[in-house]
Amino acid sequence: MFSCHSITFLNVIQSSTVTIFDSFITSIKGPSGSGKSTFLSFLNGTKSPTSGFVFYKGKDIASMDIIHHRRNVTLVEQKPVLFPGTVYANLTIGLQMQQKEIPQEKQLQEYLEDFQLTVSLQESIYSLSGGEAQRVCIIRCLLLHPEVLLLDEPTSALDESTADQILQYLMKTHKLSSMNLIFSSHSEKLCSLADKTIVLHKNRIEDQP
Repeated sequence: MFSCHSITFLNVIQSSTVTIFDSFITSIKGPSGSGKSTFLSFLNGTKSPTSGFVFYKGKDIASMDIIHHRRNVTLVEQKPVLFPGTVYANLTIGLQMQQKEIPQEKQLQEYLEDFQLTVSLQESIYSLSGGEAQRVCIIRCLLLHPEVLLLDEPTSALDESTADQILQYLMKTHKLSSMNLIFSSHSEKLCSLADKTIVLHKNRIEDQP
């Protein structure tokens, strides 16, 4: 699915080659500052490597229509990006922009409950905690049905029990659909739930033995 050849990025990532396979749940593990967020941004084209190539389904991402690519390969960053307004407005803005059907409010409320959110659809986004805001962003992306969902430290602002429930829900979604799931984490426990783990170690990206 993704094939990265001899990629480097400033002094953060040294020449590395790695492959991420289709239909796998892939975790990216490494300490803070090791380049996990940077590597995820390569996959959806938010950033480009200093040198080397990143391919998606055999095509060089640098030569692709980047807007179209980001709709297929969606990134939820660790610091969530929300728009002024309500939870409802933030959940549906992507659907409106892509002119897709908007689910009924009952369905949207069920998504909130699945993600352990007790907020209402009409609640202001300014009242949300960091963890709540990140989960709203994840739901917003799931509603768009991307080919690949990239999650940067999706459980960093959650307690372990909630984090486990959220990841289990995402894994279930992966199995019931064709969506690929790639997430970064420094948690050994969460990474162990993935089919494959990629490790960032000493400025290199490597498959975990």
